[in-house]
Amino acid sequence: LLSLISLPPLNFPLPPSLLSATAIVVHIQARTPGRRSYGPAAEVIYDCNRSTKPAELVKLVSRLVQIDVSHLRVAKHKLESFEWIVLQENYNKESRKKKKSKSTAANIKNSPICLRDGDTLGLKNLQYDPEDADDFSTESDDRGKEILTAVQEEKRRKRKLKSTDLLDERGGANQRPRRTEVGIKIFVPDYKRSS
Repeated sequence: LLSLISLPPLNFPLPPSLLSATAIVVHIQARTPGRRSYGPAAEVIYDCNRSTKPAELVKLVSRLVQIDVSHLRVAKHKLESFEWIVLQENYNKESRKKKKSKSTAANIKNSPICLRDGDTLGLKNLQYDPEDADDFSTESDDRGKEILTAVQEEKRRKRKLKSTDLLDERGGANQRPRRTEVGIKIFVPDYKRSS
C-alpha cells in the first residue's frame, strides 16, 4: 500500500491523436500527512465517456495510487476562490420555489465541480487522518483568501464612498431634489357643438 507522501509517475505518453474529445487531463497531488502541503503533481487522463460521476473518477485515482477507495478522499482546487470542493456522489440543491432541498446526482463537468483540463485534484489518505478533520487548504490558499477579502472590502469602500459623494451633491441623505411644478393641460373636445 503506497502512502500519499509520494506518488508513482503517472504521466501517460499518449499522443494527442489518441485522446478522445471527451478526455480531461488533470493534475493530482497527494496531501502530505500532518502538513498543509502537497507532493509533486502527476498528470492523469480521464475519459468522460466512461462516466461523469465523481465516484468513477475517484475509483480511477484509487487504482492509480493503489489506495482503497474507503481510505481515499479527493477534492478539486477552485483556483479563483482558493477553496477545495470534495468530490462526492450527491449535492444538495435548494429549489427557490418549493423551498425544499433535493439530492441530485453529481456530474464532474457541471456545477459545483466543473472539472476542466489542467485542474488540480488533491488526494488525502484517511489512514493518516481517520476523523477526516484536515481540510485540503494550504497556506497559499489562506493568503489568496486574504487578498480576495481585501479586494472585496476595497470595492465595497469605493461603492460606499461613491454613494456618499452623490448624496452630498444632492444636498443630504433625506433631501431629494424637487422638480418645478408644471400645470397639466387636458384638451377635451366639445362633442355637443360638433353634431
